[in-house]
Amino acid sequence: MAENKNMKVKYLTKQGLQKFTNGRPTQNVVMKCDKMQYVDIRSITDMHVDESEKGKFVLFLDQITDPQNFGSILRSSMFLGVDYVVVNRRNACGLTPTVSKVSSGALEFMPVHSVKFVSKFFLEAQARMGYKIISTNLDDESSDFIDERPQMAANEEDENLDSELIQKSGQKLLPLDELKIDNKENIMLVLGSEGEGVSRTIAKLADYKVVIPPKLEMD
Repeated sequence: MAENKNMKVKYLTKQGLQKFTNGRPTQNVVMKCDKMQYVDIRSITDMHVDESEKGKFVLFLDQITDPQNFGSILRSSMFLGVDYVVVNRRNACGLTPTVSKVSSGALEFMPVHSVKFVSKFFLEAQARMGYKIISTNLDDESSDFIDERPQMAANEEDENLDSELIQKSGQKLLPLDELKIDNKENIMLVLGSEGEGVSRTIAKLADYKVVIPPKLEMD
């Protein structure tokens, strides 16, 4: 396959290959290539999105820094059919060999975009293309919601639960399994960093904030 692409092929001994890769694990085949780069964008239209199309799914990563996590997310994104991946350029993990390795090749097929002015990007996506922003942030307010949810769920019908939560938080704060989305809606799911989660600035722009309520009961 490499020869058909007019690529130079060189055969090495096992020891030679280990030396060439500085001991990193391989499947006995490696490729020397240029470093991959993010596709820098300013707005959602820079991704050449067809504004007439509906049901698009964008995954936005806010300051994901661990290459193992980043690679795993890209692998899952490709498997699950995510249309676009966008990262917050601030504190973003680079497109490193580790990311590529952990992604099991997904990085080679999925263009990963980066944006510097995040608020502007989100507001345009909402106003121009009707994207629903879903934040996965778990802050102090979300913790209060988890503590109160069992009593609320017992006293309120499902259709009344949304309005109660809107009054409480100013946003639709929902457990993940109760989030109802039309498959024709454009969705942008925001995943936060390993330590801080989704930044407050981004969380405030979200149409929904979702949490995974704990099932663990402690005496």
